Amino acid sequence: MKSIGKKIFYTIVIMTIISLLFLGTFASTLSYKSTMEMAEMNLSETAGLSAQRVAWEIQAYSNIASELGMIKRMSDESVPVEDKLEILNNHTEKYGLQRCNLVDINGDGVDGNNYTDRVYYQNAMKGLPYVSSPLISKVTGKITVIVAAPLWKDGVAGGESVGCVYIVPDEEFLNDIVRDIKASENSVAYIIDKSGSTIANIDSDVVLKGENISETAKDPAAAERGYGDIAAIHKSMLSGNAGYDSYTLDGEKRFMGYSPIEGTDGWSLAIYAPANDFLESTIRGIYCSCGFCCYCGNHFGKTRNGSRKIGSFMHRKDRGACSGRSAKRHTGNTQAGRGGQTCHGYPDCG
Repeated sequence: MKSIGKKIFYTIVIMTIISLLFLGTFASTLSYKSTMEMAEMNLSETAGLSAQRVAWEIQAYSNIASELGMIKRMSDESVPVEDKLEILNNHTEKYGLQRCNLVDINGDGVDGNNYTDRVYYQNAMKGLPYVSSPLISKVTGKITVIVAAPLWKDGVAGGESVGCVYIVPDEEFLNDIVRDIKASENSVAYIIDKSGSTIANIDSDVVLKGENISETAKDPAAAERGYGDIAAIHKSMLSGNAGYDSYTLDGEKRFMGYSPIEGTDGWSLAIYAPANDFLESTIRGIYCSCGFCCYCGNHFGKTRNGSRKIGSFMHRKDRGACSGRSAKRHTGNTQAGRGGQTCHGYPDCG
């Protein structure tokens, strides 16, 4: 009977632990799958919305440049240059710009430079707006984005272009945008241009140093660290795709969402986050499940040991009780058997 009891007990314990492990594994798998889906949705949607925000910001600056190009006095040759400079300075102060400039039909700017070889001037003469990729100014050493628009004759948009107006937003405006983008606690956003160069980052020095991961990945040592995988994602970004992917850099698993920026010359925004930002709670749940199973196994073991001790104690107690009853019966029988006989020296017997 003891053997059967042990088998039943251990069978119950094993089945209970297996059930707990199964339920824990099932719950952890569902949690992991749900977390992965949430990470993909979160990063993809954040990248898409952030790319739209960048497009809106650039469009806002384009509108400022277009507004300047439609001011009739700016294209009127009879208006003194001083008056035109005042208009430019007012816009610079009003919108927090680095500077504004006016270029006439001959490519001569009010600042004394000639701009006929500039792409933005050539586009403006065709009646087209233009937004340049960020570059490092040779004069100021600052990050510079040129937002240009045609200078319309008599201020009539769509008429004859007689020059170009351009504005230069604050050097940190793109960096400030990506600094505000958050999909998780440790997420980081950045923007690359059509050549793969980083043109906006939370760290301005990255832009100033001219980071280009596609070029960095050509180094075998860098590719092995994980830059090769990032370069492959950038290749998809430069093709104008939006999507989601993952990679490992220096042993750290990361998830990334990306999206093209409309109205730009091939710009794309990406946002990545360490996998632990999303998986930490799932991993904690798995540890808790394992710990709970171990606790239950240990608890059953202690219960079994306790049961054995209690059983042993009760068994000894029962034996003691039985021995006592047996002794009484033996004594009684002895005394009964002595009736009518000599008491073997006991004076008070009989």
